[in-house]
Amino acid sequence: MGRFSGAYPEQVFTGRYQELAVTRQQALDSWYQANPERFVCGRPVAHMPPTSVAINPISPEEAKLGVPSAVNFPTLARAKHTARETTLILE
Repeated sequence: MGRFSGAYPEQVFTGRYQELAVTRQQALDSWYQANPERFVCGRPVAHMPPTSVAINPISPEEAKLGVPSAVNFPTLARAKHTARETTLILE
């Protein structure tokens, strides 16, 4: 199962990642105060998940042109047709 900056997808979806980030930051702060020499790059910071995730994101220019950001479901039928033609699916 994939994780986003230490949070599971369920935690990101429900918003629980915020309370977990606070707890994680408190732990990092206490470790840093106890042993600052171990943190050569300075005080550690708990990472937050990205604000958006996309496989093929549309650019702001494409959004202005009205390119849809949702899944184009008619392409699924075309993909199935192509798979049949290329013998990926045998019936």
